[in-house]
Amino acid sequence: GPPAQAMTLAQFDCRACHTDQHAIQRRTYLAPDQLSSHGADTPALSPMFLAHVDCTGCHTEPRPLSVKPDSGALVAKPSAQACDACHRPGLGAKMIPEWQRATRSLYGQIEEEVNAAEPGLVDEPARALVREARDLLDVVRVDGSWGVHNPEYTRQLLERARARVVAAMAGAPKEPRP
Repeated sequence: GPPAQAMTLAQFDCRACHTDQHAIQRRTYLAPDQLSSHGADTPALSPMFLAHVDCTGCHTEPRPLSVKPDSGALVAKPSAQACDACHRPGLGAKMIPEWQRATRSLYGQIEEEVNAAEPGLVDEPARALVREARDLLDVVRVDGSWGVHNPEYTRQLLERARARVVAAMAGAPKEPRP
């Protein structure tokens, strides 16, 4: 009826259905709320966070939503050129691929170590360490920035994953090979 028709869009709470849309990205960028849960040794605050740059500082290019391109919905994609507003021209175009290349390389190495360790482990504590390592890899993969949201924190997560695999392999009895 008339009272319901008088509601405005501002009165709707989109978060009632769309929960934690970017929770991993937010936690990676802000890092301090995850330091204890992921065991990082030192705070790894994003330099962009410290400079008060929020998501819209880098995500500046409106593009159609990839899952519903005909819907008219847009999403702000990141742009290396956005860096030029505060840094010397071309810095983003140089640094972003460098961060991502280093992160993907380290991620790939550790993923191989996890995959090699998993099959032969029979000791539950060792298997738990490998699961923790895989969970840390998942944080990096799901974040999707491959280090750009917070390069130092991402490196710490990956090194922590590697330490879990090394610990699992060092102290675990392995299944005998036929």
